[in-house]
Amino acid sequence: MIASRRTLTHLIILTARVLAGAFGAPSSVSAAPDWASQTESVCSQGVTSAQQAPHVGNIDDESAFHASYASRAQSQAANQLGAIGGAPTGGAQLANNLRTLGQYNMEMGQIYARHVLYSDRLFQLIDQSSALTDAAKKLANQFGAPSCGTLADQG
Repeated sequence: MIASRRTLTHLIILTARVLAGAFGAPSSVSAAPDWASQTESVCSQGVTSAQQAPHVGNIDDESAFHASYASRAQSQAANQLGAIGGAPTGGAQLANNLRTLGQYNMEMGQIYARHVLYSDRLFQLIDQSSALTDAAKKLANQFGAPSCGTLADQG
C-alpha cells in the first residue's frame, strides 16, 4: 500500500519532533499536525514565489523587485494561514507577523524604487523588519513550519 503525501508529511514532521526531543532540542510544538503541514505547504509556496524576483543589475531596482515579490508572497501567505482552521496558540501571531512584514517590504520597495540615497524611514523599516523576522522565525520553528521562517526572511 502506498502512503498518501499527507501521511508522509505527517511522518516526517513527527520524526523530526521525536529526533529533536531525543537530542535535547526544545519540542514545545503544540500545533496540530494537520495545521502544521498545511502551514508549511503555504509558506513553502510563498518562498518559491518570493524568490522569483528578476535580477536586473541596478541594486536599487533589484532591491525594489525583491521587496515587492516578498511583500506579495508574505501577504498572500498570511491570508491563507488565516483561513486554516485549528491554529494553535500563536498561529494567528505568525500570520500577523507575515502580514506586517509584507507591509514593511512594500514600503521598502517603494523607497528603493525612488533611488533614494539616504532614508531614515528605510533604516527604521529595516530595524523593525529584522526584529519581526526573528519573532516569526521563532514561531515558525515552534510550529514545525520552518518555511514560514524562510518566508519571513525574504525581501
